Amino acid sequence: PAAEIATKPRREEPADFVSDPERKVRAACAAAWDAYRESRYAAAVSALEGVRVGKDDALYDRFHFVEGMAWSGLLVSKRQRNVTFDEAFSKMKESFLSVADGAGTSEYKPRALFWLAIAYEIHFNDEPRTLEGIGYFERLARDFPDSNLADDAIYNAGLQQVKIDKIDDARRTLQRLQDERYRDSTVYDTAADRNISTRVAAEKYLNKIKNW
Repeated sequence: PAAEIATKPRREEPADFVSDPERKVRAACAAAWDAYRESRYAAAVSALEGVRVGKDDALYDRFHFVEGMAWSGLLVSKRQRNVTFDEAFSKMKESFLSVADGAGTSEYKPRALFWLAIAYEIHFNDEPRTLEGIGYFERLARDFPDSNLADDAIYNAGLQQVKIDKIDDARRTLQRLQDERYRDSTVYDTAADRNISTRVAAEKYLNKIKNW
């Protein structure tokens, strides 16, 4: 009867309610991340297979970021790779761009752009693909200027420009790090094997290429 329907209490979910699909996504991400941290990259990829996440789901960015990292691990692990390099790189790129190009904002977007650009830095030396990687570094710095990865992105972009002999571009890029906003920022210095001041690192490299 209509009266009964009208007075039937509305179902309320507790504040910490987690649906079964969401629970599955969280579990898959956790399993994949654990495998990634243990350098079991094939297992990380496998943990996410068959899991579906809609673009409107709260865990969309997390899922695809973890997926991108899993594929990036396979790229550097020939022993575990059961796909070609090109296939693995394509999967990784697709995963990271799913995060970067998606709606909304999340902590994973700048991280996705950073690790995608790093993959280009690691795996390619030719100018076209190096420029593509630089583009992702620049996009991170432009779209997420307050991210703690923005200065790392600018610094790496400058070094990559040096790699392809675009010295004037590299100078302009590295000089941006002299801005006051980067006063307390740090980047990883490979030679020193530790984090150092971003401004100091940029100045050191500018001095290195001063007369090039």
